[in-house]
Amino acid sequence: MMEKVRCGVMGFGFMGKTHALNLVKHPNASLDAVFSLGDDRAAVEKMGASFHEDWHEMIERDDLDAIVIATPTFTHGDITLEALEQGKHVFLEKPMERTVEKSRMIMDASEKAGVQLAMGHVLRFDPRYIGLRQKAFTGSIGTVKMIRCTRRGAPPSWGTWFFDEVKSGTVILDLSIHDIDYIKWMAGSMPRKVTAMASMLDFEGRRVQGISHIIMEFEPRDQIEANIKIELGFAEASWGASSTFPFSTLVEISGNRGLIESSVPGNHSLDIFSEGGHQVESNYRDDAYSLEMDDFIRAVIGGRPPKVTAREGFEAVQVCLAALESARTGSSITLEEIS
Repeated sequence: MMEKVRCGVMGFGFMGKTHALNLVKHPNASLDAVFSLGDDRAAVEKMGASFHEDWHEMIERDDLDAIVIATPTFTHGDITLEALEQGKHVFLEKPMERTVEKSRMIMDASEKAGVQLAMGHVLRFDPRYIGLRQKAFTGSIGTVKMIRCTRRGAPPSWGTWFFDEVKSGTVILDLSIHDIDYIKWMAGSMPRKVTAMASMLDFEGRRVQGISHIIMEFEPRDQIEANIKIELGFAEASWGASSTFPFSTLVEISGNRGLIESSVPGNHSLDIFSEGGHQVESNYRDDAYSLEMDDFIRAVIGGRPPKVTAREGFEAVQVCLAALESARTGSSITLEEIS
């Protein structure tokens, strides 16, 4: 059995650095290489890794077991497919890719390659979101009928490509995908219909979707959990805040006998409003990024699927692109059209 996973990180922006630091700290992983087009050689070598300006060269190294991909969305397909072809395990930041076609290619290639591909949908590892899900599943608020998620902040300052819809999918594919994946995970099924609206904002000389409101309609009978019969999921996202506005999220889970909510900024707690009164639960502060990387390393060593699979990453892209199409056309998109 492999005792330590030798890793290379593609991209050294915010997420790339985050994953690199977590690999350095992990007892069963090593950071051996980093690819970056930035002036990062000194920082990378200080971490004990070799620096690469050619990503093909890094993937071809025989002394790497896994590649962590944290490059811009529109580059994910080519890098991931080559890594899989070389037999590397892959941790891929969300979203899987910009298009359904390339996302499907990644999913199919990962299954054919016989290696692990983990998707970086970090809310699946966030203690608050896990706690919300566990409370909902216990029936503490009766049967869950609706979930509403809000995610707001200033526009990304670390890359102008975010404001090119062809490259990023703008606020829906970059930001709302977090909550779309979470709502879908809660429901345990794909939505039967997606309806979206978006407001256009001006960024870097481009007019792009910067605020979005997405409605996901589910078929409750498709959901196998007794206390989960979700009919509606709402995902709201905004890049419209100023730089002085703190990044904020809100999750609200409504049942037929109560409500659970949690928000940030705040004290990382859950507020449970049930027939028994108002209860506050705290201590939901573990680092979700380190937890998701730990799951990937354990999946590679143990030869088991990661908690967030390639298929789940593919389905999240499907729903996001349905939302983009709905916002563009003003029409709802059905499950058949999503598929």
